[in-house]
Amino acid sequence: MEKAPRGDLMTAAASTLPILVVLVSVLPVILTAAHELGLGPAQVTSWIIALYGVPGVISMVLALRYRQPLLLTGNLGTIVLIASLSQSVGYAEIVAGTILAGIAYAVLTLLGLPRRLAAIIPGPIVAGILAGVSLPFVIGLFDALGRAPLVIAATIATYALARSAVGSSGIAVLPAFGVGIGVAALHGDIAPLRLQAAFPQPTLTLPHPTLTGALTVMPVVVVFLVLANVPSSIYLRERGFELPERMLGLATGVGTVLASFLGPTGICMPFMFVPFTSGEAAGPRAKRYRTAVIASVYLLAIAGLAGAAVAIVVLLPTALLNGLAGRALLGVLSGSVRDIATGPLRLSPVVAFAVASSRLSLLGLGPLFWAVALGTATAYLLERPQLAADPE
Repeated sequence: MEKAPRGDLMTAAASTLPILVVLVSVLPVILTAAHELGLGPAQVTSWIIALYGVPGVISMVLALRYRQPLLLTGNLGTIVLIASLSQSVGYAEIVAGTILAGIAYAVLTLLGLPRRLAAIIPGPIVAGILAGVSLPFVIGLFDALGRAPLVIAATIATYALARSAVGSSGIAVLPAFGVGIGVAALHGDIAPLRLQAAFPQPTLTLPHPTLTGALTVMPVVVVFLVLANVPSSIYLRERGFELPERMLGLATGVGTVLASFLGPTGICMPFMFVPFTSGEAAGPRAKRYRTAVIASVYLLAIAGLAGAAVAIVVLLPTALLNGLAGRALLGVLSGSVRDIATGPLRLSPVVAFAVASSRLSLLGLGPLFWAVALGTATAYLLERPQLAADPE
């Protein structure tokens, strides 16, 4: 890569700071999910590498090869989905489901179908599903308040004060996390550190494919990936970037397959990051690919610290992890509810939300499969005029 003026690099780095904040603030959700799934230290380390390290490498290669701001990360919706399945689907079954989702996405890409699929599945249905799988974690925030009132109250108060001061929910999570750890330590809730458990070696998980696991995980993850990549690609094309769309789709599919052997994931180009990597604040258009390179470094750095994250799981009380995860997903829940409330689809996303929140098991298939199926069917059968008016 050619040597860049210091000013260009500083501009690119400043543009990516919100991305770093979001990447870090998602960690409590991952750690809580790992706890719910009963993962061992080596599995948690591997999962963090799958969610951060693998997409970091792919993003670095794509950005340098094509000189485009192509940033891929682990999909947040998939993380929340995996956590919600902890009581109903085995971990190896989930791994098999995300591997199949990656294969399916790669095949869809080769057939040129992702945009067509994005047109079939209404975006508000995904909002309903995200609201449904996020709700238990947000409820867990207030359950945790009852179990550890001092720790959680201090965390919530710090978050509120920090957000009022800096105006950013992502940045406010960081001091809240620190204060929560400090209060838990003063209260005697922090377990003694065992150094031998802090830096476990990564391990591979052999998939255990089952029909129930495949049909519960695969279709939902594919929908999440499609509805992340397609809007992001459209956004970049409208701003004059020439995307290697097929290569991007194959990187998503193949990357998801490879990463899932370390831990279940869905790799995609999240729309929330695209304005930061490709907007005017990122510097001259020809140099904006550097934002993806810098963000890739963030991903790789977090993956490199996976062992320290595992130590957090060992050290921290469950109530604090649950509280932090609930706080992190409160924004996801509120955004999804806003998308549902603003229409034009009203009934079908609520059906998807209710089904995703339920314990429905029909024909051996779980609630998330039926949330996609029943929500989409409701839209086409009962809200066709509103569906035609939906800009998505």
